[in-house]
Amino acid sequence: MRKNEVKRALKNGEFVFGTMIKETLNPSVVDVLEIAGFDYFVIDMEHARYDMGTIANILQYARRSDLTGVVRVPRLDYAYIAKALDMGAEGIWVPHVDTAEEAGQLVDFGKYPPRAVGVRRFPSSARKSFNRPPVLPPITRAAMTRFCSSHRSKAPGRWKMLPKSRLSTASMSA
Repeated sequence: MRKNEVKRALKNGEFVFGTMIKETLNPSVVDVLEIAGFDYFVIDMEHARYDMGTIANILQYARRSDLTGVVRVPRLDYAYIAKALDMGAEGIWVPHVDTAEEAGQLVDFGKYPPRAVGVRRFPSSARKSFNRPPVLPPITRAAMTRFCSSHRSKAPGRWKMLPKSRLSTASMSA
C-alpha cells in the first residue's frame, strides 16, 4: 500500500517542497513536477477551473510517481472532500476554516467510522480503490493512515480553538 511521504516527513519535522497547479489540464504535469524535485502538488479547485474528471485524471496519473497529490476544495463541504479522497487525493486543503467546529468537521469528513467519529463512506467501485477490488478492513486502515488534512484561517488564535483530541495522527494543520 502506498505511503503518504509528505505526511510522514511533516510528522518528523522535515521540510517538504510543493506547488499549486491552476492552469494545466494535462496529467503529465506530474512528470514535470517530479523532475523539478517537488514532493507534492496542490490542485486548486477554489480559484481554478478544474472539474472532478480532470482532477481524477491528474491524481490517478500521480499514483505512478513519488509525488503526493493534494486537492484544495472550494469550501468545507463533505461532497467535495469525499470525492477528492475517493479519486485518490492524499491530502485535502480547505480554505476559510475559522472555528474549532469547522476544523473538527474537516477531520471527520476524511475518516471512516467506527474507529473514528468520521462520516466518510466506502467507494463502491474498484477504480476508486485504485484498480483493486475493495477489501474493506485494509482500505479502512490505509485510508485512516494516509489521509492528511489542512486548513487555512485568518482568525486570531485559531490553533487555540481546536482541542488536541481532534488533531489526531490522521490530520495535520498548516
